Amino acid sequence: PRFTMVRGVTRIAMQLLQDQRRESSEPKDYKTRLQKYYMIKPKRLYAELRPLVHPLSFDEQTLSFITTTPRWGMLNNAFGNFLQYFMSRTDSMAWLGMGRMHVLSEAQAASLLEGLLPNRPSRTLLDIGAGEGSVTKCLAPLFEGEIVATEASPYMVSRLSEHGFHAIETVDIKACEEIASRKFDAIALLNVLDRCSRPLTLLRDIHSLLEPDGVLLIAVVFPFQPFVEANGGMQNMPEEYIDVSGRTWEETVNEFVEDAIRPCKFRVLRISRVPYISEGDVYNDIYTLADALFVLAPENEDSLPSVTKIDETTTPSSSSSSSSSSTSMSPS
Repeated sequence: PRFTMVRGVTRIAMQLLQDQRRESSEPKDYKTRLQKYYMIKPKRLYAELRPLVHPLSFDEQTLSFITTTPRWGMLNNAFGNFLQYFMSRTDSMAWLGMGRMHVLSEAQAASLLEGLLPNRPSRTLLDIGAGEGSVTKCLAPLFEGEIVATEASPYMVSRLSEHGFHAIETVDIKACEEIASRKFDAIALLNVLDRCSRPLTLLRDIHSLLEPDGVLLIAVVFPFQPFVEANGGMQNMPEEYIDVSGRTWEETVNEFVEDAIRPCKFRVLRISRVPYISEGDVYNDIYTLADALFVLAPENEDSLPSVTKIDETTTPSSSSSSSSSSTSMSPS
């Protein structure tokens, strides 16, 4: 296709002009530097959540991602900024062959999901908002059956297809007949809820796509700062707002469970914390955020509560939360 040819030429040109890559001769103690992103203080969590903490730690595959992933050079940045006048940031990264992210290594994924996945051959996975596929590839060894990956960006869909995944362009999984007519053993929703317009509706829609014994893997960046990408580098507010603003990472986890997970009829099986790492540039070797990982199981779908939408006249800080229908938990 014309897009693939043009993007291929663009990628080669930018690669030739790229002025910074990882230098193996430049030793850095990334393990020590990133250790804080794995640390959880269970005593700050609700008592019900403390036994569910599943510690993970820095490993060789995480180090490999950091040391082998190209950085954005000056020309990449300039061209990327230019492209954003005509498309979203995600689309521009796809054009340039950039946008690699790291959430979990294969070993970390296996540890986090051990004993929780349905015990049957040909397990299937649906990865919603899979980006360019780096994280999907780390989950893939756990699934012998079909792996379906969705993206709102048509350019990212092309890159997902290059990895061999069944890639689908959609912004509404329930309206996509190819997905809505199926059930999956596991669904991944990694760093999507803070970038979609209706995060609570999305969580509710996932119920009908999971097998009864299936699991949902969520990654959410805390502090939670939601927006929806638009062309020209614009950021729009979501239609639905999850009001979580804890003073600490653990407090925010408590609020997220109360205000999003429980009202949408999921129960928590495991909680972990990892660094959400993206490729660096001429200013920083990597960019890192604190990700919360939740492994969830669906509860009874009957009587799902309604969700709260942002009123156009209110700000996020004054918007009401959808937690009024959830069962409250108390720290002890």
